Amino acid sequence: MPNTAKAKKRMVTTAARSIINKSRLRRIATYFKKARLAIAAGGKPEAEAAARVAEKEIMKGVSHGALPHGRASRRVSRLVAQVKAMP
Repeated sequence: MPNTAKAKKRMVTTAARSIINKSRLRRIATYFKKARLAIAAGGKPEAEAAARVAEKEIMKGVSHGALPHGRASRRVSRLVAQVKAMP
């Protein structure tokens, strides 16, 4: 248990941020999955649109601190590469 007022506040703040970050990460995962499914379905215009939305959500997660920038960039890069490789 925390001994100081500052430590108590950090404990409460950390718990609240964890809930927010979990929901943000789930949202990112959902859009990422939608993009992957669109790529698997084979329609290039739909896949490009889904990848654009997924990229926006992923980078929003970075700006809010839920996801490290390097990991987000790698995910976006691989997603875009998959879309580009479509016939």
